[in-house]
Amino acid sequence: MKLYEESSLSAMIARASFWKSELDATLTQKSAIIRGLFDADRLRAMKAWVYAFRQQHGLSGHMPYNEGTPDHVKLVDKPLTDRRPTRFVLSQFFPWNNDSRGNGDIGEIAMGLMTFRNLCSGLDPRAGFMDDQTFISWPSIIQYRQGGDFLAAHQDDYAFQCILILSDYGRDFQTGGNYYLGPEGHRFLEPDLQFGDVVLLKSDLVHGVHGIDPHLPLDDSAGGRWMMFCPLARRDSVLRKG
Repeated sequence: MKLYEESSLSAMIARASFWKSELDATLTQKSAIIRGLFDADRLRAMKAWVYAFRQQHGLSGHMPYNEGTPDHVKLVDKPLTDRRPTRFVLSQFFPWNNDSRGNGDIGEIAMGLMTFRNLCSGLDPRAGFMDDQTFISWPSIIQYRQGGDFLAAHQDDYAFQCILILSDYGRDFQTGGNYYLGPEGHRFLEPDLQFGDVVLLKSDLVHGVHGIDPHLPLDDSAGGRWMMFCPLARRDSVLRKG
């Protein structure tokens, strides 16, 4: 793991060619952390708004993705027999609902992280934005609840991951969290993370989330492990008609 302390995402975007070279070298077999980009109170307010949105609207069932899909929160719960077993609460905020989202910070923060991710991946800076006809990307906020929510080890097949940490290990939860499998084996990353950190890792690096406080009863409060990221996918593989 390599730690960078930076105070401006805009300044990092302006030096995208430097950061692309730096991260190409750094992220080959490990992760990087960027610390100091966002005001903690701003992020806590955004997180509280997302939790209130869930309390107001409840959990939805499965919805096909298209440009009429509303912002929603759902439980992702895949059994151990699935190719990627997992359990967490997923809040999704789509770019076509921008006018009704109700919290501008979600879109503003996500667009900055998406632009940085794109440039450092060698993509067009607006890859995944609404005017892109090839890719689609959107803010997704995940809560791994106390009581054992988890994500099995896996690899992704797009760009690199750019993950915003929205909880504190040791305060919001006591055990479990992010890990990856590198050349030296298992690397438990969570104790090195702080609220507001941006974690960068190559998507083909095997990574996952150990169960969050599995010794406790399942808890639907605002505790547990929270993070935000923006998946990037080809439009024709994700969006469906109707």
